[in-house]
Amino acid sequence: MQKYAFIAGILFISVLSACKTSPPKPVMSEPIVYQVADLTVTLSYLGEEELKSLYGRNDVREYVNPYYKYPGMITKQRLLVFNFEASTQENQIEFKLNDISLRIRNKGGDAKSQSYLNNIWSHYEQADLLNMEKIMRKTILPREFTVTPEKAVSGYLVFGENYPEDGGEGLITMFVSTPEGEEGKIEIPLQFSADGTVGEKQGEGIFSGNTETPNEKPYSANLEINMAIPLGK
Repeated sequence: MQKYAFIAGILFISVLSACKTSPPKPVMSEPIVYQVADLTVTLSYLGEEELKSLYGRNDVREYVNPYYKYPGMITKQRLLVFNFEASTQENQIEFKLNDISLRIRNKGGDAKSQSYLNNIWSHYEQADLLNMEKIMRKTILPREFTVTPEKAVSGYLVFGENYPEDGGEGLITMFVSTPEGEEGKIEIPLQFSADGTVGEKQGEGIFSGNTETPNEKPYSANLEINMAIPLGK
């Protein structure tokens, strides 16, 4: 009986290993810095090696890190994590996770909350949920947050869809608003590939924002201005 249990365990681990999926990687060696008027948004990609060094290594016997190597046996979800920072000098800008999305080719979805990640990891008995919750409480962005001159905001944006492993054209969209009910949309195009080595692509448009990286390689970020925020100040 012990022999059969051991074999069954090996087979279960093999199935989990076979079902692991790898997310595509954005083509960005430096953070994206997007600026329009007094709003500054910075996005930095967190790859698997960096996530391992920060929060621990996952394997099929124990999952301690909520941000990478989700087995996704049925949904084939692939997690992509960006560090988000935003600040303003004059305006108050409101964000909601369900108004922030990432689409790669024909696959897309909203940024995920801590409760969502808790739920998908809870289906795996190898997941150390207490440790994962502790990590997420300190790092992931809340469902709703406001950026003000007195309080900049930083935290993780986590996307988890059945993104194509070989990548393709991507677009991060953020619908934002003010306390007065005015609305706007930020669009940041990105190129994704299996290994993150495809050449950067620049977008176009009359509302292109001032988007750059520290080594002055520009990335496009378009803002459709549907609100009365004094962007020209």
